[in-house]
Amino acid sequence: GPSALNEFFKTYPEFDVGFHDLDGKTALAWVLDRVVDVAIIATPPAASELHIEPIYVDAFQIICRKGSPLAARRNVTWKDIASVPVVLAGSGTIRRDIESAWQKDQVDIRPRFEIEQILTGLALVSAGLGVAILPGLCRPAPELDGLVSVPIKAPMRIERELSVVRRSDRALSKPVQHMVECFRRAFAQF
Repeated sequence: GPSALNEFFKTYPEFDVGFHDLDGKTALAWVLDRVVDVAIIATPPAASELHIEPIYVDAFQIICRKGSPLAARRNVTWKDIASVPVVLAGSGTIRRDIESAWQKDQVDIRPRFEIEQILTGLALVSAGLGVAILPGLCRPAPELDGLVSVPIKAPMRIERELSVVRRSDRALSKPVQHMVECFRRAFAQF
């Protein structure tokens, strides 16, 4: 997000941007009610009044401390994850996707902590209290000392598709089109 907005403001420094961090359901309602021009959300429902354009496929990963037994692995399985304390962070579709993935692989995971806020989850991981399973976009920045992300092994990997959503009866202005392009480039570099 921040790198896309930085790029956008180089071209449109005076443009007034309302940037809202919302859950997918609310973001979709705001698009339909014309409160916002566009939203970037995971797996929106198909609807004739919506124009949906996939922009990024986000693969879930585990976040652990550098000293964790899983940190040096190239990838991990659900059985590997079940052998360590798990911090289940996030709500809604993120949590449903994670739970259905380990159940499909017939692994029983009983999280040590279940919390709503991803930042709280990262703080618990940082304190050495477990590993978190999160979408790749939530992974800590490389400069966040002490934490690393490890991919979940295919075919057990969970992915979510992020899409740009707008009303199909609403044309986007040039600045908003440019902003969408900035987000597309930022995701491509991630």
